Amino acid sequence: MNTKVTKHTDRTVELAITIPWSEIKTQYDKTVDELIKHVEIKGFRKGKAPRAQAEKELNKSKVYEEVIKHIVPESYTKAVRDNNIKPIIQPDIRLDKAKDEEDWQITAITAEMPEIKADNYKKVIQDAKGDMKKDDLWLPGKDNNEQSVMNNREKRQKMLNAILESLLINTDLTIPSIMVKNETDRRLTNLLDEIKKLGLTIETYAKSKNLTPDQVRSQVEQEVTNTYKLEFLLDYITEKENITVDEKEIADAIDKIEDKKEKEAVEKNKYYLANMIRRQKTLDRLLSL
Repeated sequence: MNTKVTKHTDRTVELAITIPWSEIKTQYDKTVDELIKHVEIKGFRKGKAPRAQAEKELNKSKVYEEVIKHIVPESYTKAVRDNNIKPIIQPDIRLDKAKDEEDWQITAITAEMPEIKADNYKKVIQDAKGDMKKDDLWLPGKDNNEQSVMNNREKRQKMLNAILESLLINTDLTIPSIMVKNETDRRLTNLLDEIKKLGLTIETYAKSKNLTPDQVRSQVEQEVTNTYKLEFLLDYITEKENITVDEKEIADAIDKIEDKKEKEAVEKNKYYLANMIRRQKTLDRLLSL
């Protein structure tokens, strides 16, 4: 198997993989051997007819569908391993050439972890907090009444929003284009489904927002890019600040859940809960830096 790897500056990785016909033939024969076990031919018990005769009963297209299901992901996995690539997403795979007696060619596009240049994140956070204080937006109330608590929550959220916005602006981080495209497509598909339920088209929806369809896509792309940037940035800060979650924190969070079914569901997915707690601890840390 031969692989040509192209790495782009945004950390998108393209693999042009050539699979030798000999490997295709081996997988084809294995697939036929498995499928003929279920072939019924008059005069023979199920799966006991001569191989050549049973193979004639198979739909060749269906056989190749099974071959593709096995050999394409296996070839991609091997190419990634052999070339020391560390994907962070599932690949987009395209079968470019698949003919009898010839080598097959596939193209796989994936992405590696983007490079994050945020060594100055503490200064960026402190500057953002300083600007907020100048604007008189961070003045914790001395009273513990309900209105005071509500005001402090609002000020806390404004402070956090300002910090996150400042981190986005002041951090050098490029998101792999394949990630942005795939998530944008997913969101737009969901949006189109919702629009159709309302009896609208993308054109009428865009017009109601004083936008063109292309501008709607650009807007979604920007939202996706910012979402990914924040996720990577917060993960980066979590690691730099050595923020962890212990078993007691997880148990305490579960104990606070009153609904029995919800509690059982959370107990089955403690990893997700731990990530939520870790993310909240990171956001709290941003406010204390």
